[in-house]
Amino acid sequence: MQEIDIKMDDVLEQMYFVLSLVQNADGPMHSRIGGKSDYMGGIIDRYVNTVVESLIFTKILFPKLKTTKKVELIRDFYSYDPVIATIAPDLFGIIVDNKPIPFVKYNNGWEAVKNCPQVEIKTLKKNQRMLSLVNQHYDEKYLILTESDYNTDYLMPFLNTDLFGDYLYNKILKELDLYNKEIIVADENGYITPINKVDFSNDSLGKLRLILVTKTKKFIEVSNLAGRGVTPECIEKKEKVGELSDVPIELSSLCYEQEKNYYRFNDNWYSIKDRNGKFYRSKEEKVTLDFYCSDISSIYFLKMNKTNFYIKITKSVTLNDELLEPGNYRINLFSGFDRKGSTNEEYFVDKSIFSRIQNCESLLLNEIEKLIDQI
Repeated sequence: MQEIDIKMDDVLEQMYFVLSLVQNADGPMHSRIGGKSDYMGGIIDRYVNTVVESLIFTKILFPKLKTTKKVELIRDFYSYDPVIATIAPDLFGIIVDNKPIPFVKYNNGWEAVKNCPQVEIKTLKKNQRMLSLVNQHYDEKYLILTESDYNTDYLMPFLNTDLFGDYLYNKILKELDLYNKEIIVADENGYITPINKVDFSNDSLGKLRLILVTKTKKFIEVSNLAGRGVTPECIEKKEKVGELSDVPIELSSLCYEQEKNYYRFNDNWYSIKDRNGKFYRSKEEKVTLDFYCSDISSIYFLKMNKTNFYIKITKSVTLNDELLEPGNYRINLFSGFDRKGSTNEEYFVDKSIFSRIQNCESLLLNEIEKLIDQI
């Protein structure tokens, strides 16, 4: 996994573009998801992952190109409604020795340029478990998977420190000193936290990781399809518990092997009912994502609840990305996408098994190098 620090200078141009969108919006900007409306702070937070998409190319991929020519990125500094103008790819093209080579053109709608790679970037936040993709029938389109890890105070480097000097901090302390003893009578448990001086020295916004360059068809081949209104869930937290009286059955009876050590739950998994005769996970409502298991013969299923299930492990085994020792475990099932009202089909993968997806980075770089050689 390749990782870079995100610095203020790296994103200034893209941030300026976002601020232009904010300032020229007619009132609060509306999100297409959930009908949410945001003002400036919320809009920047919503756009923050798009701000660093260019860094994947300029900081990680372009330096790997086998060329002595100067290669820059054509940036998407256009404002448009993707519903009306159609969806543009995330790589608009390149500039080779000051000569633009567009990979897409706008002709009353975005159109791919023949023989140029088409790229889509998907960025997960560090705490996100699942990645989704709507099949737009671009089987040969490249898909770049990244992970962002922003600092909680990632906007701090953009603030003008001259406005927040020592004078202001000392002024606040002076005010507190006037009434502090009158306000805080007793705080034996230390629940009241005093103000701390703001540190403006950190110029890092966070980190960006390139996980994988693949193709959409390769992603779809190993993903789980969530149909209309179907909510995905994945194996998340694993907690060791005490002895249970439930009769164990082989976990392998509830799934089948997709490829070596990668498993998909079968109809038996979706047929388990509660005491009222209702399915815990109806196929019409839920899909549990594929998982990795180093030795499934060592795992036995005990029982299921709405948000978790219990297993017994007889030998040390790796489940997804965690080594589990013998014993009983409660496995929490995380559902991060509520799709009850969705009318689209989406493909989902648990990020803990991204290594299962074929790497196509060299193919993308080779295509770009061929275009560079033509200049």
